[in-house]
Amino acid sequence: MEFEDFHFVFFSCGLKYLITNGRNTGNSGFYVSILKPIFGKLPLQMRPLSAKSIPLPEPLRWIQNWFGTTPGRDNMGWLRINHNTKPHYIMASDNRISIEINPEKKEASVDAVEALKEELDGIIINLTKDERTTLPKIADKTLAFDEKCKAYMASRPELVPGFVDTVELAKDRKLIADLLPCLRDLAPICEGLEDTISLAYTDVYVADLAFHQSVKQAAKRGVAGTDTIYDDLKTRFPGRPKADSEPTPKP
Repeated sequence: MEFEDFHFVFFSCGLKYLITNGRNTGNSGFYVSILKPIFGKLPLQMRPLSAKSIPLPEPLRWIQNWFGTTPGRDNMGWLRINHNTKPHYIMASDNRISIEINPEKKEASVDAVEALKEELDGIIINLTKDERTTLPKIADKTLAFDEKCKAYMASRPELVPGFVDTVELAKDRKLIADLLPCLRDLAPICEGLEDTISLAYTDVYVADLAFHQSVKQAAKRGVAGTDTIYDDLKTRFPGRPKADSEPTPKP
């Protein structure tokens, strides 16, 4: 018998004897005085836990954006977690957002966006992804640097290189001054639209996953018609491709 096994058996027998006889005789303190020194000499990881130090089992929670097969998880991402984890875990019963837009509000919003697009037509330019990566980033430090250069160029024009077109440079600076306030006002609106859609889609997707699991279990039980639905839905989770088996070498 391993030492850990002996420790477990000894502790179990001692605890059973303590509970049975201590209650009957009222001498539980005597048995504690016997067991405590014994377990106190054991390594820390081998000492028995008190009832207060044993955490209660946690419910199953959904781990957002996780799929795979790992000990403690199934292939749909369910995991038993503890209270020390900080991220938000979404359950199928969570309703993160509940907003309904009436037809008048929707029409007014679409009209406002179309009016803005018409006003900005011929002004804004869309770049490719590669073009964006080659351009300098607009930041507060860059804007502050330009303000200093603008002031020095005005006070010391002889230092401005001859290839710099000061007329076009002035037009560029005016364009920035005209559009930057619009960008600062529109950026939180675009971010809010994206966040709102993400929350609504999260509610939808988690409900879809719960339905998928329900169909999967129904198909396993042989419920009529569910196997066809499950075969159609499971294409969303193809899993890892199986490795091709190597042919057996011929002798």
